[in-house]
This record gives sequence, C-alpha cells and structure tokens, in this order.
Amino acid sequence: MRTEENIREEIFERVKEIYGLRKINEKFIAGQTKVNYAGRVFDENILKQSGYKYINHRISAYLSSWSIIFKASK
Repeated sequence: MRTEENIREEIFERVKEIYGLRKINEKFIAGQTKVNYAGRVFDENILKQSGYKYINHRISAYLSSWSIIFKASK
C-alpha cells in the first residue's frame, strides 16, 4: 500500500527528473551564452539538500489551502 511519504518521495524524484531534462538542453557557447553572476544558481546537490524540504513545504501548503477551500465550499 502506498503511503503519503512514498508519494512525496515520488514527487521529489519527478522534480529531479524534470531538472535533469532541463539541464540536458542547456549548452554553453563561449561569447554567446549569457552568464548569470547573481541570483539563484543551484545544482543537483543543492536540490537534494534543500529541495526536498522546499517541495514538502509546498505540498503541505497546497494541501492545507485545498482543505480550507474544500471545507468552505460545503
């Protein structure tokens, strides 16, 4: 039987998969590719460290707000 934790882990794995797909398409061409020197820059290691917590927070916030909306609509 699937648990909430299993489903959350599956969502995190899908986010990592999407991140990987986006990175595959990124190419650096010297003299042409824009280099961001400020702002959010992260890689898969940072995604593993803090991404899981962030994704879990977003899921919890979404479920909480959805629950409030659902109860209000009754």
